[in-house]
Amino acid sequence: MRLEVRDALEYEGYVVLESQNGTQALEILRAGAAPKIRLIILDLTMPFMSGWEFIEILRRDSRFVGVPIIVASGVRSGDASEIGNSLHWLRKPYRLEELLDTVREAVDRAQC
Repeated sequence: MRLEVRDALEYEGYVVLESQNGTQALEILRAGAAPKIRLIILDLTMPFMSGWEFIEILRRDSRFVGVPIIVASGVRSGDASEIGNSLHWLRKPYRLEELLDTVREAVDRAQC
């Protein structure tokens, strides 16, 4: 699924960085990609750390506070109240066009 999402986003003209888990994603972000990141898409169920743990770690880093996050997950658990309006939900299973619409909306809203 991750590869299909990557291909669809690249086809739409987005530059995509991808990772297999939250730990790897944090390494990529901390390695200098921070100024270029405009959106993060993640699942709540990931190897090594949950999506909630990833979001908590990310939100403590001031470089990523305003970066919108799309949670694409079959499970909606936890408390999103402290994350703010930069969190978008996409319930699995979803259609690819639904994902692309959510990506466009999140990126457009973040630019305002």
